[in-house]
Amino acid sequence: MERRTEGVRVTGRFEGLGLRGNGSAPVSLDAVQLSADALLTPMGEGASALVGQVLPWFCVGTAAMSNGLCQAAVEATARHLQQAGFAQTGTHLRELPNLRARLAQMSVRTEQARALLGAALSGFNPPAPAPLLPLLQSRLSSIEAALEVCDLAMKACGGAAFSRHLPVERIFRDARAGWVMAPTVDHLQDFIGRLLTGLPLL
Repeated sequence: MERRTEGVRVTGRFEGLGLRGNGSAPVSLDAVQLSADALLTPMGEGASALVGQVLPWFCVGTAAMSNGLCQAAVEATARHLQQAGFAQTGTHLRELPNLRARLAQMSVRTEQARALLGAALSGFNPPAPAPLLPLLQSRLSSIEAALEVCDLAMKACGGAAFSRHLPVERIFRDARAGWVMAPTVDHLQDFIGRLLTGLPLL
């Protein structure tokens, strides 16, 4: 239905932990009337369209978003380690081996998730049916990578990461969204297990 359809009313605004660009909001429907041609699929075929058409693109888009958050965290952390230091000694944070090790972990985990998405995309050729297993695996890997990488970024950047002087705190919050955004991590693990054992997805 269109937003301006009679009886459709947006009743609030998105107030989330992260994802400030998100347009999600509560909506109320009051005696909304729709014609049959408003249906996106024939009656009873919604689940098939969800799995075959919506889910593949959603996996690609949200995996890419998580990968972008990983890259942003790596870049922000590397920049901070190069620029911040100790006035009394004239040294920089990058000279501390434990912080360099965390940055290395972040970089490797980021590239692992990106590589899996790239492999999944190599078999994704719309409008041909999408191979769901690698796309689901990629979304799961990217979500988990974003959490791990952003957690390491907070640790590597220390107290500065908790302030808005660095973009790390925002990236850290945004990375949490993928964990609870349906299909959630729990859903993805179940879906992947179903496909690997020959069960139907839904």
